Amino acid sequence: MNPFNFKPDNDLTKMLKQSQQDFRFDQEKVKARLDYSLRDVPILAPSHRFFTIRIVRYSVVTASMLIFVSATFVFASNAKPGEKLFALNKFGEQVLLSLPLTMDQKAQLHTHIVTNRLNALSQIQTADVTSQLETVKESDESIQAAIWAISTNKEKLQTRGQTTSAQKLDKVLNQLDDLAAQHEQRIKIFETTVNDQKTRDKIDARLHEIKKARHKARLELKIDTENED
Repeated sequence: MNPFNFKPDNDLTKMLKQSQQDFRFDQEKVKARLDYSLRDVPILAPSHRFFTIRIVRYSVVTASMLIFVSATFVFASNAKPGEKLFALNKFGEQVLLSLPLTMDQKAQLHTHIVTNRLNALSQIQTADVTSQLETVKESDESIQAAIWAISTNKEKLQTRGQTTSAQKLDKVLNQLDDLAAQHEQRIKIFETTVNDQKTRDKIDARLHEIKKARHKARLELKIDTENED
C-alpha cells in the first residue's frame, strides 16, 4: 500500500515532462536505468520494515506528547501555591532552570520566579490555612534558591576574572534584596491576621530564613548589615 497515493509510472512521467530541462523523455530507458540502479539496494526484511514503522509511530506519539506537555505547562504557569496545578508550574520552572542558559539568563529567571511568588503573597486567601502556609513556604524557598544560586555564580565569575559579568549579577542581587524586603513586609502583614499560634510560629520560621538569605545578598553587595532588624 502506498500511503502517499503515488503512481510511479504516471506521476514520475508527468513530473519529468513538466521540468524546465530540454530533453526527450523515454519512459522505457528511465525504467531500465532505475531497475539497474536498484539491483544492489538491500531490501529490508519484514522485521526491519516493522521496526521502521514502529519508530515512525513512536516519533508521532512523542511529538504529540511534547505538544500536550508544553500546552499544559503554559496553562499551569499561572497556578499559585496551594492550587492543584502549582506542582506542574514549579516543575516547569525547574526544567527551565536546568537548560544550558547563561548565568545572567538564569539570574533573570530566578528573579521572575521570586516576583511571581510575591504576587501570590498579595492574593493569599485568609480562609485556607494550608494555602497560606504553602504560599509563605514557596516565597521563602524561591528567595533562598535565587540568592544562593546567583551568589555562587558570581563567585565563579570573579574567580575567572570576568568582572563585568559579575557586576551584572550584583545588580540582580540588589533587585532580589529589594524583592525579599517586599516579601517580608507582605508576610508580616498577613501574619497579623493569623490567630493560631502554631501557624504564626511557622510563619516566623520562614521569615527568619528570608532574613538569612537577605543577609547573604547584602554581604555580597557589601551593604552595611549592622542595622538589620
